[in-house]
Amino acid sequence: MDEDQRAAVEKRLRDEEIETVLCVVPDLWGRLMGKRVRTESFLKTALGPEGLHASLYLFVVDIDMDPRPGYEVSNWRTGFSDFRMVPDLATFRVVPWLNSTALVICDACEEDSDHLVEVAPRTILRRQAERAGAAGLAVKTAAELEFYLYRTPPEQAWARRYLDLEPVAYYRADYHILASTRNESFIEAVRRQMNEAAVEVEFSKSEWGLGQQEINLRYAGALEMADRHALYKNGLKEMAQATDMSVTFMAKPAMTDIGSSCHIHASVWGADGTAKMPDPAVRVENRMPGADVNPYLAGAATVIAGLDGIERQLDCGDPYDGDAYQATHLPTIPTTLRDGLALFADSPLAAAALGSAVHEHLVNFARQELEAFNHECVTDWERIRYFERI
Repeated sequence: MDEDQRAAVEKRLRDEEIETVLCVVPDLWGRLMGKRVRTESFLKTALGPEGLHASLYLFVVDIDMDPRPGYEVSNWRTGFSDFRMVPDLATFRVVPWLNSTALVICDACEEDSDHLVEVAPRTILRRQAERAGAAGLAVKTAAELEFYLYRTPPEQAWARRYLDLEPVAYYRADYHILASTRNESFIEAVRRQMNEAAVEVEFSKSEWGLGQQEINLRYAGALEMADRHALYKNGLKEMAQATDMSVTFMAKPAMTDIGSSCHIHASVWGADGTAKMPDPAVRVENRMPGADVNPYLAGAATVIAGLDGIERQLDCGDPYDGDAYQATHLPTIPTTLRDGLALFADSPLAAAALGSAVHEHLVNFARQELEAFNHECVTDWERIRYFERI
């Protein structure tokens, strides 16, 4: 551990009268999981020889925290052993929207060694960033995130099964300054406090959907950007619930409205910090991910694809001039989880870049979610369509 870094953290804890440190690790869903630690315990335990521990089951659970079958890293047979949460002090920041609280993102390390847990999303992205570094390159990314904001408090939204929520706008207001002024007290607080937490916001705007918003984060190194992305999503939800509002990053919260995207901007730089693109502001923008994307896995996929293109000198082809949405002759990406899973499972590129164990872990993650959808749910569409009329 860098002693100068530790001394700087200790000074901030003391000078800013921090009482609680959130020690977190990102899970496969992109959620921040972890523990609230008293400042004294953070210094003595989390940064000491005893260390902070958590269960490996965090990397094999579904959204309801139920362990799913098919994982090798942790299961009923192995007894769901622990891993060590090792604070990355470079991620330490004070959280302005929580009282006397700081946060540090931890790396997941094996319980009895300094080896990283390879299936942890932060490790997965770190490994790809290291591959780029070995080639003398650095990948920087930025996130353009959309979300829906509702005046309905979270508990009421849950009780209503997220039906008939009240959006903060009552007409389409894309780029609309007058309409967005009504929500400016909240959105301004998000911009200001995110910047205070070293999550740099470039700008915000109202979006096309009713109550839909967009806040753009300024680019940074791929791992740093994923950390900011995860913290931003978690923090925005905390700030919303503190004001009795609900927010969702669900990619498609209602069929009657447009979805929410996460546009990922990526650029390639040299190890000396010089841009490899024709102009430092030039980058590739990928508009395919939804706002619910795990930023660590999306970042890893971006680096893998970019390195493959560079290594094989792939030609992007000529740009398409026309309405790509109506051009049925163009190749398309998968439109269902089933189709996407099939391609990913059979991808030699993914297996080689990730390693077989990590690749199979992610394949099983998607497979278990698909199994849950196929066998554990009845949709509103089915209920309305079949309840009485069949």
